[in-house]
Amino acid sequence: MTPLAEELQYQIKSDQEINDQTFTNELFENIDLAVARFSNCHFVGCLFDRVDLRQSTFFQCHFNRCEFNHTDTESSQWQSCQFNNITSSDTDFSHNQFITCQWKQSTFTQINFLHASFERCQFDLCPFDQCRFEQSTFFSCQLNQCSSQKGITERLNLYQTQMTPFPFKEQKLSKMLIAETNLSGIDLTGRDLSMTQFMDCTLDDVIANDIIAIQSNFSGCRMNRAQLRRIQGTGILMAGTELNGAYLDNSQLDQASFQEASLNQASLKNCNFTMSQLPSVQLKNANLNGCKLTYADLSNSQLQQTIISNCELTRCNLHNVIVEDTDWTDSNKLDALPTDEKRLRAELWQKPPRRDV
Repeated sequence: MTPLAEELQYQIKSDQEINDQTFTNELFENIDLAVARFSNCHFVGCLFDRVDLRQSTFFQCHFNRCEFNHTDTESSQWQSCQFNNITSSDTDFSHNQFITCQWKQSTFTQINFLHASFERCQFDLCPFDQCRFEQSTFFSCQLNQCSSQKGITERLNLYQTQMTPFPFKEQKLSKMLIAETNLSGIDLTGRDLSMTQFMDCTLDDVIANDIIAIQSNFSGCRMNRAQLRRIQGTGILMAGTELNGAYLDNSQLDQASFQEASLNQASLKNCNFTMSQLPSVQLKNANLNGCKLTYADLSNSQLQQTIISNCELTRCNLHNVIVEDTDWTDSNKLDALPTDEKRLRAELWQKPPRRDV
């Protein structure tokens, strides 16, 4: 063990904070520095190899041209730290907390970010290869010109995070949570988004043909002009979603929910909407030619200038739909459920005004 390592261990065991020190070209190898407290320290050209840094804290520290290899930092905290030209491989950053930290031109290979959290952090030109992001959280972060491949992203959470471009290249992006994030124009073609939730996101002009979106949630999102052809979307949630001018042709959308969604001028040709909920949906000038709407609910929807030709409408609920120049050619409209007059009267009923005595 080097004299420096012995000195650091002594300070740690004495519960002393390590302040205002500069470490240049130091080799920290196979040593125990757990529960260390570093403040305003500079590490330049240092190598951390098989170092135990668990439950340590770093405040306003700077790392330049350093390497982290086979190092364990589980449950450590990093605040207002800067990392420039850092190389990390096979290192455990699980349960770490990063607050207002910055990384520039740093590489991450086989890193464990399980349950890690990043708050108001920034990454510039950082590639991630084979990293684990399960149940990690990015809140109000920026990822600029970053990329991730061959990683595990299940239950990754992205809140109010700016990504230019969208960095995750993995085929499987299921069970993620993405909230209040602008993803306009991104390409998700062929990805598996099963059970992923998009909350109040902007996805205008997104290209997502051939995706797997089983039980995915896009409720309340903006997806105008989105390309969603041939998707597998059994049980997908699109309640209140804006899909004006979108393309969903040849998609499997059975048991889905589109309640109060806006699909004006959308192309929905040859879709399967069996047992789907589409009440109070705007479908003006939309094209539903060849759709299967068996047991679907279209009650109170707006179907002005809508094409519903060659459709299967057995037991489809057409209660109080608004029609004008609607094209029903070769659809079995007579097998659908018409307006329920008693229900309509109940829906239109208003409580009489209170009479003053």
